[in-house]
Amino acid sequence: ADSLATGSPIIISTIHKFGFIADKIAALPDRRYAVIVDEAHSSQSGEMADAVRELLSGSDLEAQLQAELDEQDDPTPVDQLALRAALLRGRRPNISYFAFTATPKFKTLKLFGYTDADGKPAPFDLYSMRQAIEEGFILDVLKGYQTWTAYYRLVKKVAEDPELPKREAAAALARFVSLHPHNIAQKTEIIVEHFRAHVLPELGGKAKAMVVTSSRLHATRYKRAFDAYLAEKGYADVACLVAFSGEVRDPDFPEAVTEGSMNPPKLGDIAEALDSSAFNVLIVANKYQTGFDQPKLVAMYVDKKLAGVQAVQTLSRLNRTMPGKTHTFVLDFVNDREDILNSFQPFFEATAIDEDVDPQRLYELSAKLDATRVYVDAEVERFARTFFDPKRKPDDHAQLTTALNPARDRYVALDDDDQDDFKKTASALVNLYSFLGQVITFTDAELEKRYVYVRFLLRLLRQTQSGPPRVRLEDDVALEYYRLQRIAEGDIELQKGANATVSGPTATGTRQAELVLGPLSELLGLFNERFGTEWQPADLLIVEAIKEDLARDPYVSAAARANTEAKFGLAVDRLVEDALVSRHGKNEQFVDKVLSDDAMLRVLSEYVARALYPRLRGAEGAV
Repeated sequence: ADSLATGSPIIISTIHKFGFIADKIAALPDRRYAVIVDEAHSSQSGEMADAVRELLSGSDLEAQLQAELDEQDDPTPVDQLALRAALLRGRRPNISYFAFTATPKFKTLKLFGYTDADGKPAPFDLYSMRQAIEEGFILDVLKGYQTWTAYYRLVKKVAEDPELPKREAAAALARFVSLHPHNIAQKTEIIVEHFRAHVLPELGGKAKAMVVTSSRLHATRYKRAFDAYLAEKGYADVACLVAFSGEVRDPDFPEAVTEGSMNPPKLGDIAEALDSSAFNVLIVANKYQTGFDQPKLVAMYVDKKLAGVQAVQTLSRLNRTMPGKTHTFVLDFVNDREDILNSFQPFFEATAIDEDVDPQRLYELSAKLDATRVYVDAEVERFARTFFDPKRKPDDHAQLTTALNPARDRYVALDDDDQDDFKKTASALVNLYSFLGQVITFTDAELEKRYVYVRFLLRLLRQTQSGPPRVRLEDDVALEYYRLQRIAEGDIELQKGANATVSGPTATGTRQAELVLGPLSELLGLFNERFGTEWQPADLLIVEAIKEDLARDPYVSAAARANTEAKFGLAVDRLVEDALVSRHGKNEQFVDKVLSDDAMLRVLSEYVARALYPRLRGAEGAV
């Protein structure tokens, strides 16, 4: 606050502080500011970013507000305050942003880039991953990439055959296997032995490794498994730490544990401890997967599903260089090589935009929410009067909640599908408006009031339980057979000149996955077959039938002619699932298998769309 007030030329701060220092600073003189952002991601949207803009805007904001009010017919005090908030969210003429990132998502390019000759967002300057690898500034972490898979069989321990939601039960079965002591023990043995044989000798014996787990509970079980295995083998050259947030309660152990209780006492900072000679393996759950800079990190063992930016950021913990470090190791237990390739490809060279965002989507989302009748205009207005009141105090939160309660009661009365649809549409509205408001100056007070009302309503609804209860199957099934097998080893080659793209938020909400009921024995058979079984030629007959049916559909033909391939794919996605469901009676096993696995359904839908699009547009050589 003192530095801003006195005009200090360079100030280093986190974005979080600006919301707290506003009351400590009188009106700042009109100045121009350059805001330099490291790791430019979603932190530049929302209330924290609004606080930065409000503090630095000077008198320009009030002048712009007055000009807008002069154009409107008798705006109410609430409308004036809502309009001010909308203007504040947009770009300020006295503030320039300079942002840096290695993984430019669509929003990053839209917020901080410029509009190129094709009308799409582009970076002002580019130092690509490819160039950095070729010039030796970072290492290629996809060289020598190992993938493993688990083959296993589950058996039912109970006489009953209860009906369960298939997708819920499939997730519960996957969780049961992933947390099973035998599964974790087998993977721990592979990790430790691989580390000692191939990684530990690197960097003169100073090499480090990271084990990436899918949850805090997984991390604690891995830590126990590591300690037990190292003690059993008498290995003194491997010592591990674990990193996770908060407190974890394991149903197999009586006492809750924390990061501090599972690591050696008086450890201090984990990053500093790992850098020492005392430790060489770090087991993590979410922590240290972004921004962690440890050049001695040579290997990563992945037991977590990774995709998109998260995959790039996590695996890139390995890419730091140091004397003697010439290569890295990744041993992946859960991810497909193609998925990892597709995650990295958009960021290998220049990141291209698939499709820009249409602001009209906001009004479509707003109209869709209004039509649900979960809330009414009078309640939005009542909430806005309290929210935008400049004299509002922290204890006025009760008034805001009171204004939201009628909508919550109506929401609770909805069935599960409608509740899910409302939440997804509301989330889409909030996310899209908070983003677009930064690149487009909205002067719509009603839209601003809708936005803040729905944003707070979502917070309230998150406390409301909805949907089917979580399926728990630990007492109903047992692991009969288990085998880990390496299925691929070698470089994942990123393609030069490939036209991989990132997409913006263009959808107006997402549909809920259909819950198809089936007995537990059928689910077990379906789940067991999913691992280690190859598709047979006969299985593809249904795919060809679906493709031919859609090719004859006039709606599909019109969609292909009127849309880009990306938009056409969105339309086909829903139709493919509907076609699968309609063929369930004759192709039960195949349909169940696909519908129970989102990745399989996505690949199938993309295949059908890619095959139909050039064919329906008259292209030669269609699949």
